[in-house]
Amino acid sequence: MDIKELVTSLKNEDLYTFERRCKEFFYNNYEFSSLDQDNRDFVIDLLKKYRDDLVNFGGIPGYKIDDKLYEIHSDLSKYGLSENDYDNLKKIINHFRR
Repeated sequence: MDIKELVTSLKNEDLYTFERRCKEFFYNNYEFSSLDQDNRDFVIDLLKKYRDDLVNFGGIPGYKIDDKLYEIHSDLSKYGLSENDYDNLKKIINHFRR
C-alpha cells in the first residue's frame, strides 16, 4: 500500500478500516520505520481528526496543516517526537493537503 491508497482509504472508508490500513502502511513501508508505535498512533489520530475535511473538501486545507505542524514543531518534546519523526509526519500529512 502506498500513501495515495491511504489517502483514498481515509476519504472513502470507515475509521476502523482506515486505522487498519494505516497500520499496514506503517508496517510495510520502510521509509517510515523510524516511527515507533506511539508516534504511529499519533499520526493516525491526527489524520482521523481531519477526516471530515477530507470527505467534504477532498483534502485538509493547507492552513490547518500548517497551523498544526507549527504547533507540533514548536514543542516536539510535548508530543514525544524527534526531529526525524516530525519530518516523517510532515511528509505523510502533506499528502493529505488540499
